[in-house]
Amino acid sequence: MGRRPRRVHGSALQEAQLNRRDSRQLPNDLQEAHQARQQASFHRLPCREDLLDKARVAAAAYAKERRRNAELVRRLQQLHAEQACADQ
Repeated sequence: MGRRPRRVHGSALQEAQLNRRDSRQLPNDLQEAHQARQQASFHRLPCREDLLDKARVAAAAYAKERRRNAELVRRLQQLHAEQACADQ
């Protein structure tokens, strides 16, 4: 079996310094994330009517897309049937 490579003291020291720096940076990152969450625009939540309007628009777009897809499927089935008849 192979031997593990030995760590050079300098690289272990550098790694420890990096770990220490990262551990100090973590609270700063968490604090920044918390501040960003606090500053988010929660006070500008859309009103009920705006949400209903958006839901209606989304429902209409969904219905339109379903109709379009159904038409495409119908046309593909028709073309397939025509091609099958032509091959015979």
